Amino acid sequence: GGGFNSSYAPPYALGSQQVRFLHEYPDNGDITPVQAAYIKSYVDSFENGLNGANFQDPLLGWRPFGANNAFIDYILVNEVAKNYDAYRIDMYIYKDKLKKMRPGPFWGGDASFANTASCQSAIATGWAYELGATCGNEANLPAFWWEKLMTDTLFVDDLKCRYHLFRQAGQPLDKNLIFAHIDSFSNLLNAQNALSRNFTTYPIFGTPL
Repeated sequence: GGGFNSSYAPPYALGSQQVRFLHEYPDNGDITPVQAAYIKSYVDSFENGLNGANFQDPLLGWRPFGANNAFIDYILVNEVAKNYDAYRIDMYIYKDKLKKMRPGPFWGGDASFANTASCQSAIATGWAYELGATCGNEANLPAFWWEKLMTDTLFVDDLKCRYHLFRQAGQPLDKNLIFAHIDSFSNLLNAQNALSRNFTTYPIFGTPL
């Protein structure tokens, strides 16, 4: 439903695209003017802090408004999946009372893991948050947040540490665990020839949306 536009144009835009935030809960029929104004003010404060000269400052930048590790985890899960719709049309943001703003949960995913060829999303290299660099004509482009965060040296250091933690044995990105999951799914789906039947009916790999 209703919402508001970001004050900042998305990177790489080849037209007049804007980043628009929509109210999900409370939805547009229930949200009060005070609530709507508070949400807009909070997001504006986050964006202004992130865009400002002191964006890395823990008090003057974006950190008073955004949860550091939540943004890191959102990047990790969407980049591992090379999620074509992440950071834009399949992106949720929430803020619990007395807590900072967080992106998530992971949403959509139907165009991740090379499930579309649009905007080079089926290629294993490159970054999903830089989708606009390949497809600047897309109607909905990622906000400037992600590229700016990747210029924050402390944020990048934290991201690297968290990534290496998750790659350790028994952690979510442990390669052996990932391969075991893939094998178990493959065995289950191949038991009734489901994979072959699915992609005969829906020949989607290697094609754009």
